[in-house]
Amino acid sequence: MAVMFAITFLCLFAAWTLWNIYLISKNYVTARKIGLPILVCPFDSVSPLWMLARPVIGPALRRLPFELGEFVGYSYVGWAWEHRYKLHARYGPAFTIVSPGEVHVVVGDVGAAASVLYRWKDFVKNLAIMEGFNMFGPNLVTSDGETWQRHRRITAPPFNERNSALVWAESTRQATELLKLWTSPDTIAAMGNIKSATHTLALNVLSGAAFGKPLPFDSEYRKPEHGHRMSFLDAIHIVTDNIIKSIVIDSARKIPACVMPKSFLRVKTAIRETKSYLTEMVAAERQVYGKGISSDGRQNLMSNLIKLSEQARLNQGQDEKSPSSKRSWLSDDEILGNLFLYNVAGHETTANTLSYSIALLAAYPDMQDWMIEEIQSVLGSGKHENAPDSIPVYEDTFPRMKRCLAVMHETLRLHAPLQGIPRWTGNSSQSLNIGEKTVLIPPKTAVIVNIGATHTNPSIWGDDADSWRPPRWIPSTGDSDKEEFLSAPTKDAFFPWASGPRVCPGLKFSQVEFVAVMAGLFLNHRVEPVLKADETIDDARRRFVSVVQDSHMLTTVQMRHPERLKVKWVPIEKK
Repeated sequence: MAVMFAITFLCLFAAWTLWNIYLISKNYVTARKIGLPILVCPFDSVSPLWMLARPVIGPALRRLPFELGEFVGYSYVGWAWEHRYKLHARYGPAFTIVSPGEVHVVVGDVGAAASVLYRWKDFVKNLAIMEGFNMFGPNLVTSDGETWQRHRRITAPPFNERNSALVWAESTRQATELLKLWTSPDTIAAMGNIKSATHTLALNVLSGAAFGKPLPFDSEYRKPEHGHRMSFLDAIHIVTDNIIKSIVIDSARKIPACVMPKSFLRVKTAIRETKSYLTEMVAAERQVYGKGISSDGRQNLMSNLIKLSEQARLNQGQDEKSPSSKRSWLSDDEILGNLFLYNVAGHETTANTLSYSIALLAAYPDMQDWMIEEIQSVLGSGKHENAPDSIPVYEDTFPRMKRCLAVMHETLRLHAPLQGIPRWTGNSSQSLNIGEKTVLIPPKTAVIVNIGATHTNPSIWGDDADSWRPPRWIPSTGDSDKEEFLSAPTKDAFFPWASGPRVCPGLKFSQVEFVAVMAGLFLNHRVEPVLKADETIDDARRRFVSVVQDSHMLTTVQMRHPERLKVKWVPIEKK
């Protein structure tokens, strides 16, 4: 029996190996026709078997002689975070990665990257790999072509200046309440985890500015509403923090709960609760709109989204059962899908950017001084006592906060949530100019815009491209009285919100939220590391930088050990 088992196993392994060799050979032939340098990876990066095996055997494979194990470094989703510009420095502005799965054309050239993003009809989304994000309904990210245009027409307008004013007010209020907690006599609360605090803040801003449910910062107010097992924010938080697990659970919804691990059951409950809450909120908002109640004071994203969709439906005179190809409005499922997208895109990404920025400002006091100088110049030192209703309104303040935005941009340059933007050639070949060379990319080929490379190319960002230096975004004019302005060194060299027609509609939302939080936190206070035993302040700052650099790619780029960053807030002495 043992011999038969061994023979069967060896036969299956041999068949699997030969099949993978065939697939790699086939893809290699395709890659050679493109004419770019080729890197070979013997395993498909999304293979479940390899995803489980890589952390275990990867370190040993990397030690193989003659760089035979080099492929481990680019054999997983998110590898661009590890390498940034290094592979392009070695192999050129673009190269291909060949695996048993498919051919990936990796683009690190800024001009070519911009071309891919602007030519949205040529370089499309591979909807097959986006299907999992339809768990609440089709949305802007999971659609393409005319369907995407319809989603864009309705989902982009809610991100307007009136909503920006609401985001500013809500973000300022949340920041000042967080600061009160951080500076309270309760040392446990005062030295809390940066990541935990910024995630709570980002969720609360979304609750108020996106769903019209303003809440105090303190989490004790998060109680389940009638008929629910979780609060809305807790349910959203669990789903977005476990997005991959949520996709798996949703795709396997027919599996009985009794055979699921406990951690999966909690996520499954959160998915159900999130959909129930969103459905109830949409129904309530539709009722408000149906009664003809003015929406002038209701500038949250949900109210504007439903208003625009309802107006499009009434203008077209079609009902809910109309084919999607003929609709100019969004169905209930599509509204739910886009509302959930607001949470996925606007929660973790902004929270992580805030976490990284606060940690880096604590590590680099000169950069913190530079930013505080602007905040106090615009708001006036000590005049507002961090009261949210006394900090100047959005229209008077946000346009003048260039240094705060520079901090955000520099953090996103090095720690963008996504290090690559995936596109696909679809059913047609596409030509692409890469430097002075033009290549023809075959149909059904993945094209990756390598943000990790374009954001750290020394020829664009300088020899200190890997260093965090926000002032690089404010060109020196030599005149201290001249207004500062924000500028990238090269057009189209910065893609954290993507670029071109498919640029993220929440770009302004996230910028306003970030600047408002910086204003609320740093107007009258500085942030400093909490020292460990026998640690100097310089040692603590170096430790903060080390923790920030020790990041990895999960759903987004995240610090491995954010719990190691404890901060304290020190009042700024009045001059």
